Amino acid sequence: MPSWGILDHGESMKEKLKKALLYCAALLFWLGLWAFFAWRVGKELLLPSPAQVWGSLYALAQTAEFWQTLALTLGRIMAGCALGMGMGIFFGIVTGVSKGLNIFLRPLVAVVQATPVASLIILALVWLKKDSVPVFAAALMTAPGLLHNTRQGIEETPSALREMAALYRVKPAKQLRYLYLPQALPYVLSGCAGAVGFGWKAGVAAEVLSVPRMAIGTEIYHSKLYLDSPSLFAWTAAVIVLSVILEAAVKYAIRRIGRGGGKPSA
Repeated sequence: MPSWGILDHGESMKEKLKKALLYCAALLFWLGLWAFFAWRVGKELLLPSPAQVWGSLYALAQTAEFWQTLALTLGRIMAGCALGMGMGIFFGIVTGVSKGLNIFLRPLVAVVQATPVASLIILALVWLKKDSVPVFAAALMTAPGLLHNTRQGIEETPSALREMAALYRVKPAKQLRYLYLPQALPYVLSGCAGAVGFGWKAGVAAEVLSVPRMAIGTEIYHSKLYLDSPSLFAWTAAVIVLSVILEAAVKYAIRRIGRGGGKPSA
């Protein structure tokens, strides 16, 4: 998920206004360049104009099916991201606490990270129902990043605190709650936006390949199949808008959860 943040906290209103105006100017420039090239090409099939894409998107937005499709795609991919985040945090904790488990799971994590997303999606098509493939893809792409961040946070726990916990025979559950989790939380939060971004893109790609009923990826595939370029661009625009909304929501949640928390590493 790309970074679309424009108005940062701590800036004056004048700085925020200036930054917003610069962003709008840049957006207008790129839209103008797009319109110019669309005019020069002169073929809607190859490159529709911004006006044609907007017209297609507006027409789609008038139908209930459009909004149902957005909701179903969002539900599938967010379910996968939630599953992947849960797995990533869990295995990040256990690999951070246990060096043996870290060594044992490292080859599996390396294979998942090195395997092309398309290959994983095609394999999932063999194993799962097509409606479950986007969930699987989103989970698989979300988990490794959070696993790494969580493990890093656990490993950064000062050795003196670990030794003190062992000396006073603090129960593992209390060590996890009061020692490891507070240490890992900033690292987990710092990886959430990126993890959800990977999951979102992988989920939409999985929909394109698996073609489930009522999905953004399915509509993108059909637009390509029927050579409907304005519709293809319109659905892609919908993906981008949802990406921006998701990023804003995740960042807002991170600020709320991490208020007063420690500072994560870069």
